[in-house]
Amino acid sequence: NITNGYLDNEGILKNLNIKNASFKLSIERILFPLKFSDLDIPTYIVPIKPFWAGQLFDYIIAGENLFGSTPELSWNRENVYYRSIKPVSEKAPARILWYVSSGNNDYSNRRSCIVGCSYLDEAIIDKPKLLFQKFKSFGIYKWKDIYDLAKKDIENPIKALEFSDTEIFNNPIPLLKVNEILTINNRKKNTFACPLMVNNDIFNLLYSLGTKK
Repeated sequence: NITNGYLDNEGILKNLNIKNASFKLSIERILFPLKFSDLDIPTYIVPIKPFWAGQLFDYIIAGENLFGSTPELSWNRENVYYRSIKPVSEKAPARILWYVSSGNNDYSNRRSCIVGCSYLDEAIIDKPKLLFQKFKSFGIYKWKDIYDLAKKDIENPIKALEFSDTEIFNNPIPLLKVNEILTINNRKKNTFACPLMVNNDIFNLLYSLGTKK
């Protein structure tokens, strides 16, 4: 049950049979980027704008931008992405598949695609100022960004997704292919205006496509 056959050549972990999800997750994290195909944690396909994807984790998208990104900030092992609190209530620990929405440079093959995978370590809902104070050391978001997301209301709660260990896909998965995989797994097509929770079968298919050599 090891996705993409990591470590199979040496026979390591080939017959590993672990039932405890927390223990299995800890092994997967230690042996990153190994993925267990039967790890019983949620997976969320989370939409993100191209600008934030480039700033937070995707060095390929950042390279398409004239100004790029700040590597010591965007390529941290841990980072935070802010979003509105509805409609999905993410729970950690979980996996994230990042879906980059369309943008100004629509010729890029990393728009309207799933471009990478992370671990969701924490999902916190709170007032904008409290979240900004808690996560300001991550350094990407400025107060104006948070304030705008809260619709310029400091009493309006927002959500912070703390994520880590992002694996960038060399093979971005276009929306057409993502929806094909959803439909063969009896799920409706989606435009990913908001996050979508999916099962292990869908994660395994998408992850295999994104990391295929």
